[in-house]
Amino acid sequence: MKLFYTAYDTTACSGYVLDKLEASLKAAVIHLQYHRDNGSNIIEIQGNGSVAAAVPEFQHPFMLEFDGEKLICIDARPYGSFDRLKGTFVVRNTIEHALLLRRAQLNDVWINEDSALLRDVSPVAMNLFASWVSENVARRFALDPKEQLNLAILAAFHYQSLFTDASFLDDTMRMKMATQISRGMRCSAEDVLSVLDDQSRPCHSIADFCSFAAGATGSVRLQAFNPGVLVSIIKGTWFGVGAAEMLAVALEHPPTWLALLMAAHVERTYKNSGLAKLVERQAHKEPNKQFLRAVLNLTQLATA
Repeated sequence: MKLFYTAYDTTACSGYVLDKLEASLKAAVIHLQYHRDNGSNIIEIQGNGSVAAAVPEFQHPFMLEFDGEKLICIDARPYGSFDRLKGTFVVRNTIEHALLLRRAQLNDVWINEDSALLRDVSPVAMNLFASWVSENVARRFALDPKEQLNLAILAAFHYQSLFTDASFLDDTMRMKMATQISRGMRCSAEDVLSVLDDQSRPCHSIADFCSFAAGATGSVRLQAFNPGVLVSIIKGTWFGVGAAEMLAVALEHPPTWLALLMAAHVERTYKNSGLAKLVERQAHKEPNKQFLRAVLNLTQLATA
């Protein structure tokens, strides 16, 4: 079981009041004012009708439980418009719309399939997550190389923790995570265990990550580290519609992180973003190419 089903369950979106959105989405589904491909759990609100047009705008894929199904709803209206003469939706911002659709597809797999499919898709996802967090935080707090390595290991541990709702970390779980981190990051088991040996519970939230950071690194500079500071550090590493909040979500939501990574690999529009520059350092390598193929295969599960 996962802790963060959708972006709206994460720390970044915990303040949203969603009752009106849920009710209006149900109304749009009942009145058949949506787009849905055959066999897909993804509902796309395109504004084709007065009921759909009345749905409040929403940025992230939203899970709607309806008639025994877990549907993933997305709002396509900011990226195009419904042509009433032709009876079709015309996408104008194809890049951002494609990213939203990828997020929905991966969120569908996350919710309706085995979440381990996302965990095991490729060590590249965990490796880049650890680099993304640790490099940006190390730069802000002037950490030395050893402190940065320990922070990267903690970030990888946090990423692994997002795939379990266990409240206690036994020796078997700790060793399994340590092995995955050591292999994925190509660092010694001793380095990993020096960080994980003090962990008796998973690092589920960004609040956990920030509270563990000073102890894991031994840096007094991180004593006052908190989620607000972390989000402010990474929010400039992507751009586009709602970029800052999407990055904050990605810190706790693997489907969002995988969708961003995929876009960073393939979309030239984002080439000047910090995340894309991080990806570019190893995008030509075979593991990254395998990562892209594996994530693409996962997204196809959402339309099978």
